[in-house]
Amino acid sequence: MDAQPRQPAEEIKRLQRCINDLVSVLSLPAVWSGTEPSGTVHSLVDALLRLLGLDFVYVRVNGPEETAPIETVRVAPTWELAAKTQEIIHMLRQWSGDRPEEWPPSGRSALGNKEISLAVLRLGLHAEFGVVVAGSRRPDFPVETEKLVLSVAANQATIGLDEARRRSEQKRVAAELDNRVAQRTGELAEANEGLRKEIAERRLAEDRLRHEERGLKSSEAHKAAILNSALDCIIAIDHEGSITEFNPAAERTFGYRRDEAIGKHLADLIIPPSLRERHRVGFAHYLATGESRVLGRRLEITALCADGREIPVELAITRIPQDGPPSFTGYLRDITERKRSEEAVRQAHAQVVLSEERWRSVFENSAVGVALTSPNGTFIDANPVFQKMVGYTAEELRNISLFEITHEEEREPNRALVSELLAGKRQQFQIEKRYRRKNGTLVWVRSNASLVPGTERVPQFLMAIVEDISERKEAEEKLRRSEAFLAEGQRLSQIGSFSWRPKTD
Repeated sequence: MDAQPRQPAEEIKRLQRCINDLVSVLSLPAVWSGTEPSGTVHSLVDALLRLLGLDFVYVRVNGPEETAPIETVRVAPTWELAAKTQEIIHMLRQWSGDRPEEWPPSGRSALGNKEISLAVLRLGLHAEFGVVVAGSRRPDFPVETEKLVLSVAANQATIGLDEARRRSEQKRVAAELDNRVAQRTGELAEANEGLRKEIAERRLAEDRLRHEERGLKSSEAHKAAILNSALDCIIAIDHEGSITEFNPAAERTFGYRRDEAIGKHLADLIIPPSLRERHRVGFAHYLATGESRVLGRRLEITALCADGREIPVELAITRIPQDGPPSFTGYLRDITERKRSEEAVRQAHAQVVLSEERWRSVFENSAVGVALTSPNGTFIDANPVFQKMVGYTAEELRNISLFEITHEEEREPNRALVSELLAGKRQQFQIEKRYRRKNGTLVWVRSNASLVPGTERVPQFLMAIVEDISERKEAEEKLRRSEAFLAEGQRLSQIGSFSWRPKTD
């Protein structure tokens, strides 16, 4: 809007523009109806820029408590400061401080190298809704008509912001009320659900109790069936050592009926007289101190039967986990047959040990060589005669095989015979061959080989009985040479007799 007119015609036009601006400002509430404060601010800024030809408009709207105020700056698009919004806000704070509600109604300030006229309008009586600052480069801004338009615009904005705040508060209160209703409804629903669950759990607990009662009765019957069908003797005693349970297996083993045993002291019934005092002392010591060397362990003791026989039994004693004075369960097993079996095994083992000692004596003192090898020919053991025969110790032989010390010409025939032995085609075989001694010389041997079947403890192996026949081979070789020499002499003699004959006339 221009400066103060000097002609009546210009005054009339100025007043008409002012009236039009007021009409435009008064129509703004219709646009603001139902909008948020931000929409009110933006339409107010746009209207002031358009109606008054301002260079910029700054609006600060105070939000609800504990929320930051909303600051908006709109610059005229034709002004070169359009990109300096933060500079405008900084300029306003330098001009009048950080409390917009205390800014003066008007004034001038420098923005860059420009002088700006400022008009400050409070939104609300004490600027409780915020402030509006209009800026223009005109020195006479704002004139009276502009002040009127700005004042009406500020009042209209205050009314719009107040209505928006009231709507927001109503919405907040309604939302809070809805939340409280929903929360209370949820709490009631949760309480009802908890009540239903409690009723269901109570019914379930009652059903479980009835089921447990039936299960307890079934369990008692089941325990009684187990007790009666157990193969081991089960005897229960109380803290005084008196028998409280005596199952059928105990009746069969010791020869007492259950009604005869119940109430009797264990020591007087099945413990031999020689062990009773020791039992009483140990039982009293446990009751006094809680220390025991037999509780929870398996022991072998001697028990007394009704007919006076003493039998070996295996005993395990455990404490029954229950309140009140301690009570115990003893598990006993007649091990007479097991002891007999163990004695038979011991005797058999002694016989085996004796047999092994005899075999070792024969093995070590045999007049011929004896060699034991695995099926692949690796030496397992060799007696002293065989070791002397080939020149290797027993330890050295365990690292080689019989084929390695066999003469090269006899190796394959020897392997073929061993394969037939392992395949079951032969029971045994005899072969004459040469061994190469450790020192490289040869020795002739006659070997009788057989397969020894394996057992659970010892796998199958080859056993060779080896006899040194080197002297016999040498004698045979000498005889062969003598016979060859004699045959050659006879042949030469015959040739000589044919070549000399006397002359006849």
